[in-house]
Amino acid sequence: MNTISSFIGGEWMTSTASEFTPVHNPSTGEVIGRTPHSPAAEVGALEAGEGETLYREAW
Repeated sequence: MNTISSFIGGEWMTSTASEFTPVHNPSTGEVIGRTPHSPAAEVGALEAGEGETLYREAW
């Protein structure tokens, strides 16, 4: 099963989460992946990396 990763600081990172939410195909109801319930430290890193990327990348 595909587990969605987080894009932090320009790199794909695997979450350390132990809980996940299933991702469903809306037309079939089939579970096609899962997304992590990211811990607070990962969310903080995502927020910091997002601001960094916003100002570093050309639009």
